Amino acid sequence: MKTAIKLAAALSCALIAGTGQIVHATEGGQFYGPIGGVDQRASLIPPPGTYGRLRYVTVSAPQLSGLDDEPSPYVDDFDLTVTLYNFSLIKVWDRELFGGRWASIWSSSFSNNELSTNGSGDSTFAFHDSYFEPIFWGKYLGLAGAKPPSPDPSTWTMRYGLSISAGVAFNLPTGNYKVGRKSQTSSNTTIIIPHMDMTYQTGPWWADGTEFSARLSYNISTKNDDTGYQSGDVIGLDASVSQRFGNWQIGPSLTVAKQITDDDSENPLVKASFQNGNKFTLVQPGIVFTRSFPKKRMSASFKVVTDAYVENRIDVDHGFIAAIGFTF
Repeated sequence: MKTAIKLAAALSCALIAGTGQIVHATEGGQFYGPIGGVDQRASLIPPPGTYGRLRYVTVSAPQLSGLDDEPSPYVDDFDLTVTLYNFSLIKVWDRELFGGRWASIWSSSFSNNELSTNGSGDSTFAFHDSYFEPIFWGKYLGLAGAKPPSPDPSTWTMRYGLSISAGVAFNLPTGNYKVGRKSQTSSNTTIIIPHMDMTYQTGPWWADGTEFSARLSYNISTKNDDTGYQSGDVIGLDASVSQRFGNWQIGPSLTVAKQITDDDSENPLVKASFQNGNKFTLVQPGIVFTRSFPKKRMSASFKVVTDAYVENRIDVDHGFIAAIGFTF
């Protein structure tokens, strides 16, 4: 009985979000952000226009971890694979806001989840939750010590110096959810995600310079009214350092997330099964390759991630994210 309760409280839906990022459980271990996470060019908002992005994500998670990155004592023979297809639409508005640019973002996904645990399997092929950010604001603050190859900005092929951005995003429960099912494609909750970002591009010192980029975010989950479960608040950091080589950009990424308040449940048996309040920890390194095609106004990227340390969360052996960005 306790095993079934723990499964209901800690399993099932997976995607890379963030967060970069990130595989999450339907109830517990929730950490959200844009599909594929935030890494390179986190604060760079393009000129006014309409932009699209297609992503293909595949994830393999052969373990559900408990405390100290050890397998959960409640789950045997765990194996989860996820294949996800995502489309994001970004509208950059042709007007200033507080001296900077601003954009609106909508992102929808469809996925196939295959979950096997404790000798039984389950699969779901359905829509995922959606990501919506009505106002994503950013501003260029100047060179801040960077030394571009020319004093004339019209000759630059990239934005040198410091850019900042901020916004409040929402993970909306538009996916497929059914009480008691192991494999879900929805959290069945609204998650509020305020964030702050920065990007700093040096001048040429090796090849075309180095970019430092990061996002600090905070996740606030509402209660799942169907189960009476509420995940705790999470603070997350996505960061990357990348080198520019002409139209290529290559470098490592890192996602770190820590749940700072306990999960809660109206079911006393579920609550009694929590280890350390069911609070999760995540350390997820990766590497990102990006190629720009300026004449075609397109870009392509490929990202590989793995979980180095997790607690109370699905443990990702490997995740791959391929993306194509384009201008309408």
